[in-house]
Amino acid sequence: MAIAANVPMPAVYIIEDTALNAFTTGRSPDHASIAVTSGLLEQLDLEELQGVVGHEMGHVRNLDIRFAMLVGVLVGGIALLADVLLRSMM
Repeated sequence: MAIAANVPMPAVYIIEDTALNAFTTGRSPDHASIAVTSGLLEQLDLEELQGVVGHEMGHVRNLDIRFAMLVGVLVGGIALLADVLLRSMM
């Protein structure tokens, strides 16, 4: 799937949990990781699992994690600035 997405192979981790979940983390495709729960591996067949991993590879390729981090920092900065302004007016 990494070859098809034209990104380096991310590190893959299995989390021992019965929940059906998967996520991607990492600041760039070179430092990406994909985590899948054991419950997901047990419940899904190969085609469904490929769909889930393909979806996560899309997050790696589109730099969604970097974008989410940028949005979080900007929202946190605005909230901090608003709090400082509110406290200075009291």
